[in-house]
Amino acid sequence: MSDWKLFTTDLNRRGDGGDPPEPWSTHPSFEAAVEQARRTEWRDGTALRIEDPDGNIVAKVEIDHRLYRRLAATSRRQLAAHSQAEMTVSERYPDWPEIPPIGNEHLADARLHANRKSLIASLPIPHGGKIAEIGVLRGEFSTFLIEVLKPRQFFGFDTFTAGHRWIERYGTGAPFFDGLTHRQYYDRAMAPLSDIVVPVEGPSAQTLRGYTDRSFDLVYVDADHSYAAVKADAALAAEMVSEAGYLVFNDYILLDPEHYIPYGVVPVVNDLVVNQGWVIVGYALEEYLFCDIALRRAHLEGRTQSSLVD
Repeated sequence: MSDWKLFTTDLNRRGDGGDPPEPWSTHPSFEAAVEQARRTEWRDGTALRIEDPDGNIVAKVEIDHRLYRRLAATSRRQLAAHSQAEMTVSERYPDWPEIPPIGNEHLADARLHANRKSLIASLPIPHGGKIAEIGVLRGEFSTFLIEVLKPRQFFGFDTFTAGHRWIERYGTGAPFFDGLTHRQYYDRAMAPLSDIVVPVEGPSAQTLRGYTDRSFDLVYVDADHSYAAVKADAALAAEMVSEAGYLVFNDYILLDPEHYIPYGVVPVVNDLVVNQGWVIVGYALEEYLFCDIALRRAHLEGRTQSSLVD
């Protein structure tokens, strides 16, 4: 009998990890493997994958921190080929929030950029300002923000616990943090800029609250991409940004196209723009459409971007 295999990986475990050599269960069909995955109560931090009889990965999922079970095929073609039935977005992700539609009135001198670095460099942020990045990973983009915007202060917010989960999910070859902890690696990367860099460690829902004084010229949001987390970060980041400052969100995309993990960035950003008084001033293309989007407060709409530094 040709077996479809369901594998599991515990993303929370420590050590060198790796996928288990034996499948968690085997099934006579794709539909049977999906049904098993759907009816099993998986623990938080479990990654699942289904392989066909030839060893090809045809479905992948990660159980997120809200313990909500999602299973998504790697393509609509795969679903149609094996089940002859299509799942609507609401069927596949029944907890997906409403997404307010963007209209022309929500754009203010908005410009399209080839990449996020071009977008950041175009923003009229005066040198000697105050910048925050929420989710810094290894510090490469922190360094770029500092070199281009030349702030007097830079705050890097992170839980600094990303190493093991990132390595297991994406794979790296060489150790992702050179054998250091996440925080040690970031501190080392920022050492040449330590006179202006302030790492802030802890969950952003807690740490950002101490900085909601509307004193930042730019807040770059790139932390946990689940809807609840992005919504919480956005609410606090909006209170961090000065009246003429900018909010920039990384990964303005509905779904991770490799792992089929839903992202909450689009519904949160659209709600800010449509319902909370922000306008779009820039949009940046990126590989696989992990795009960036820049916002500022709508009450500045009568002023061009270049005039905001006057």
